[in-house]
Amino acid sequence: MGNGLGSLGGDGKIATREPTWNRNHYQIIRKYPSASFPSVYPSISNTQKGSTPKRAQCGGKFTIEEDKLLVSAYLNVSLDVVQGNDQKLKTYWRRVWDYFHEHMPLAQRNENSLMNRWSIIQLSVNKFYGCFAGIEAKHQSGMNEEDKVSKANKSYKELHGGSFQFEHCWNILKYQPK
Repeated sequence: MGNGLGSLGGDGKIATREPTWNRNHYQIIRKYPSASFPSVYPSISNTQKGSTPKRAQCGGKFTIEEDKLLVSAYLNVSLDVVQGNDQKLKTYWRRVWDYFHEHMPLAQRNENSLMNRWSIIQLSVNKFYGCFAGIEAKHQSGMNEEDKVSKANKSYKELHGGSFQFEHCWNILKYQPK
């Protein structure tokens, strides 16, 4: 039907659309008209030698405010006592997206974008928490919270080869049970 793999012909058999390689033009040519089945293959002649085609960016980089709102949306949806974690993945992220766009209506983010950003935040914050917990476990006298965070940042940089970029998220998540 609409998947571009085949359709039912007049004789009841499935007509497949196998791409063929035209060596003279260095591009993929379909056996059927491209008007009804747009090619997913870029034409090599359209790209400059030595360059790769650029992907379109939908939303660009996340701002600190968007990160904080995403964390808030995640917590509000996941800690909801009525729904909780007993919901399907698609439903769960639809609720996160609804919360996010309710509080930031001009944001150009889709559910997939929010889910991917959350996984990046969660991974990084979990690694940072490991560094922080190691420092807290030492029970060093005279160290306040700020000193521990500073040492955890140094430890994170040594262990993971880069600075911790989600302290704004860490400040929201550090006292959460998840």
